[in-house]
Amino acid sequence: MSSRYRDDDTSNQAHERPIIEAKYEAFRARDQLRSEMPSPSVSTKRQAAQALANYRDQLVDYRNEGVLETPWDKREVNVDIVDDLLEQTVEVGENTDWSGRQQAQSVPAVAQLNARHLIDIGKELDAIAKELGKAANVESEGELYGVKKDPDDYAEPKADGITKPQ
Repeated sequence: MSSRYRDDDTSNQAHERPIIEAKYEAFRARDQLRSEMPSPSVSTKRQAAQALANYRDQLVDYRNEGVLETPWDKREVNVDIVDDLLEQTVEVGENTDWSGRQQAQSVPAVAQLNARHLIDIGKELDAIAKELGKAANVESEGELYGVKKDPDDYAEPKADGITKPQ
């Protein structure tokens, strides 16, 4: 994963950069997954699961933090399943010859998972990151596209009916 941050970047602490990058990669993988729905390829599902596993790995060290609204192990979506999906295989039957005999074929466990579940895991990881305060910081210094942060920086409106930003 390539870093999109300068080495002297002071807006994000060094330990938060990997989390933000993992979040970005997980978002891109989910986007690709969505683009192939309703039937994403096994490869796309595997890539999404890998990105989610990396994202989870960045957050797991904080799982016992008291700031989580819902404890890690009591969350609605089990985010720890991604490692199992990558490590395990499942046997599926497939008609392979003219006689109709079923032959078992081994496929990655993630191949059998509904793509929507992978998207839900990603959303749950985003919620965890937000609760931990590890989501991307959208606060900026100074102006962004001419929008000032402090209402006192704005001049008084010149037209009736227009109010000063609060």
